[in-house]
Amino acid sequence: MERRVVFIAAVVFVAFGSRFANGYPFTWKLSGHVVDVYSCCDSSPTPVSDPALADLGVVAGAPFSATITLDSLTPDTDPSPSFGQYLGAVLEMAFTAGSFHASAGPAPSSGDLVINVGLQALIADAAQSDGADTLFDNPLLALQVVGAPGTFTQAIPVHPPPVSSLQPFNLHDPLLGIASSFGVLGSDGGPLLQIQSQIETWVVPEPEVDAVIVALVLAVLAARSRSTAAEA
Repeated sequence: MERRVVFIAAVVFVAFGSRFANGYPFTWKLSGHVVDVYSCCDSSPTPVSDPALADLGVVAGAPFSATITLDSLTPDTDPSPSFGQYLGAVLEMAFTAGSFHASAGPAPSSGDLVINVGLQALIADAAQSDGADTLFDNPLLALQVVGAPGTFTQAIPVHPPPVSSLQPFNLHDPLLGIASSFGVLGSDGGPLLQIQSQIETWVVPEPEVDAVIVALVLAVLAARSRSTAAEA
């Protein structure tokens, strides 16, 4: 039995060792609807008519879907228990509404997660390159949410909080400017624009097959350990 457990563990290490060495990625899936396209980025954003986005179906009320893939093992670079700063934690972000698709990653030039426990605010953002933000070539994607007291700690929330615990969409949020929202920012050949969307679902998909395999192996190892201890 012991040889079998060691063999299984070795197979798991060979198959997934390199992945775990680089952290364990997980993905948030979000959906909701587009609130509108707004001017950017001042204290009083106003709705903007953008024909190119409208032709693609990015209009008020249009459904959106988004994903954010993060590395769960990214270290917190801020020592304060009231602040979490995870530089490079965001591996990929994507947004789709109508026929419009925006993404950053894999390996975006910037992709950070910041949590302010005192303000109960979480921000995740990413851009593919360090150049100018453009809606169609190099958009800045950003999740900005504010939760009820106790929603967030400084730890990365692998399992996101229920949407009901978030403050509703607010174009004039006193903490973040706009929250709670999924936004896409960039220029369409003129001034900066921002697509802002109301979040209605925020979940983690079912575990991937390899995660299940690892869990089973760990369970076998734990059972073997208990059996050995009992025999002793």
